[in-house]
Amino acid sequence: MGPRGLPQEQREHAEVHRALRALCSGIQRLTLLRDVPVLHSAGVGGGSLVYANTLMTPHREAFQDPTWRDLEDWQTALAPRYETARRMVGVTVNPRMTPADEALKEVASDMGVGPSFTIPALAEHVMGAVPPKAP
Repeated sequence: MGPRGLPQEQREHAEVHRALRALCSGIQRLTLLRDVPVLHSAGVGGGSLVYANTLMTPHREAFQDPTWRDLEDWQTALAPRYETARRMVGVTVNPRMTPADEALKEVASDMGVGPSFTIPALAEHVMGAVPPKAP
């Protein structure tokens, strides 16, 4: 029995239920479709409220996932779309490393994937920022 007299399994269920309810309020929504849960935003400002204005192009490995790699050369097929999106929203890279960036870089290094750390391209104007090079 747990501290409130409920079996551990019921307490865990209640905690999961509270977390899911939190996702279903505010600007984020969780829609449970038949085969997949979908987390999306619902607020003035669109998806940038949730994805923080980042515009990253996936690495080659993502395009090579066995689920879809044989359907198309997705990296080549989608490259013009990524370029159009970058042009339309005026993508820049923040020229400053914040304490949060430094912490993420340190964690990446501790995990042995330090070279994978990059500051993401942003879909907003940042004073002093420069457009990123296409991947």
